[in-house]
Amino acid sequence: MDESITIRDIDPVLRAALQAEADRRGSSLEDLVVQILSSSLGLAGSTQLFRGLDGLVAGLSLEGFQEQQELDAAQRYLDEMGGLFEGM
Repeated sequence: MDESITIRDIDPVLRAALQAEADRRGSSLEDLVVQILSSSLGLAGSTQLFRGLDGLVAGLSLEGFQEQQELDAAQRYLDEMGGLFEGM
């Protein structure tokens, strides 16, 4: 049985970044959000551990590491975009 939740008060910049990432992946916004939430909670993907120097978080799967890299890139983008709106 599928269940749903509603998330209110999403920052427009975050919403745009999520939609852009969903478009880049060729998935729906809903699928992307479920993927990110599942991955961040360790509920999705392989249990294979990533042992590279950049993945020093214990128990982080390769998919989780890749997802975190993408989230970090999205956060950097949002941080840069935030600077555009300062002083407005």
